[in-house]
Amino acid sequence: MKKKLVIAAVIVVAVILLALMSIKIVPTGYSGVQITLGQVKKEPLKEGFHFMIPFINSIETVNNKQQDIVLDSTIWCESSDKVQVYMSNISVTYQISPARSAWIYANVTDYERSLLSHSIISSALKSSTIELPAEKVTSRAALEPLAREYLQNVVNEKYGEDTVLIIRVTINDMNFEDSYNTAISEKTIAQQRYETAQIENKTIIEKAEADAKASEIAAEGRANALVTEAKAQAEANRILAESITENTLKQSFYDKWDGALPRIMTGSESGPGLVTDINDIIDGE
Repeated sequence: MKKKLVIAAVIVVAVILLALMSIKIVPTGYSGVQITLGQVKKEPLKEGFHFMIPFINSIETVNNKQQDIVLDSTIWCESSDKVQVYMSNISVTYQISPARSAWIYANVTDYERSLLSHSIISSALKSSTIELPAEKVTSRAALEPLAREYLQNVVNEKYGEDTVLIIRVTINDMNFEDSYNTAISEKTIAQQRYETAQIENKTIIEKAEADAKASEIAAEGRANALVTEAKAQAEANRILAESITENTLKQSFYDKWDGALPRIMTGSESGPGLVTDINDIIDGE
């Protein structure tokens, strides 16, 4: 009897174990990949409970959430004008398409670590920096979207479209080689000096122009004053000339005459002349 109970208990345990082995839960954010005797089923399994035949079927899960891969190594690139630039601490945010999860599992060896390899990311970054000149290549706003676009193209060529979505490329550390930084610094200093000299020259020119304008205005004012004065004097002379007549001249003469008559001289060239007082003539009459 005891032996039968043991056998029954073993059978129950085996059934429970087989039942547990027949159930697979695909968690949220994952896809299930069903494998039957080593063959991968093309259609992925959705989230939730799934049944399988123990020892015949197995179900693996593929992460379809957003994931980050970080490259700590330094990548050297160059700008469109052949200036050397380096970048490091690069982060790539990506997501595996649920519909392509089974294909990724079947075709990409160790996909969790090799899906976005160092060489793939490096190639995309070098292709993107060569599109930008030195003055823009270190601008994250310009470079990161371009790097994301190039990386997406590389991934599409390697795995097919709509397999891996590149969401974002983040470059946390980027700079030029030391010699270029030194040259940039010297150029900046020279530019600042040039701009300062330009400002000073402009100030001097503007002051000279202002002084010349002031002198011109003053001279024009003096000239206008002289013209105005001359016109006024001419007008006064005209009015005066028009007001003088024969009667006014006689009246002026009489106003100034003291009553004495002038003396006259008569004579000829051959002899002395005779001075005659006009008053005597008037009295003789």
